[in-house]
Amino acid sequence: MPTPILQSAATQEKKCLDPNVTTWMDLLQQNGYHTQSVISFGICFISPLFSLSAIEFSRYVMPELISVPKWLLLSDMHSVDYYSTSTKNCSGNFKEEVRNIPAFHYAMCAKKYAMLGQVISALWEMDLLDSTVLLFKSDHGHLAMEHRQFFKMSMFEGRSHVPLLIMGPRVKSDLQLSQSVSLVDIYPTVLGTDRRIS
Repeated sequence: MPTPILQSAATQEKKCLDPNVTTWMDLLQQNGYHTQSVISFGICFISPLFSLSAIEFSRYVMPELISVPKWLLLSDMHSVDYYSTSTKNCSGNFKEEVRNIPAFHYAMCAKKYAMLGQVISALWEMDLLDSTVLLFKSDHGHLAMEHRQFFKMSMFEGRSHVPLLIMGPRVKSDLQLSQSVSLVDIYPTVLGTDRRIS
C-alpha cells in the first residue's frame, strides 16, 4: 500500500462536528492509511512561522524587476471590485508597498517549492518515493496587487487559477492537462490510488 502524506482539519477539528459523523479521514484510517492533521482552524502552521530574511528574500526575488501595475480609477471600477478593494484597504496610493507585496508573494512561492523539494529528497533517501503519492495544491490564488487587490475573496483569474500537481507511481510525468479541475475532484482522484498503484 502506498504511503500517503495527508493533511486535513477534519481529524483535529472533529470536535466541532456531530460525534456520529464519519469524515473521509476516518474512512482512510479504517482502510490502513496514516493520516495526520497539520491544520488548525484554517491555519496551517506546522512549525513556527518563518520570516524571509533579507538574504533569503534576495535569493528568491529581485524586487527591482517587480513593476507597479496600472489600475483603473476607483470611480471606474465595478462596484464589486470597489468593495473588495476598499475592504482590503487597498484604495490608497502606496507604490512601495504595492511593489513589495508581489515580491514577497513570489518569494514565498519559491520557498514553498524549495520545501517541497526537501520532502521529495527525504522520501527518495528513505526509499519511499516509489510507493508515495504526492499531491500539491492550493485552495486559492493571491492576486498580489493585480486589480488593486491581494489575498482571496474576488473572482479574478489570479485568485481562482491555482496549481494542482500530482506525482507518484503510475502517474505520467510531464503531463499537463488543459481541462479545468476543482478541489472536489481531489477526493475521487486520491481515493483508490492504492488499487491503481499495487
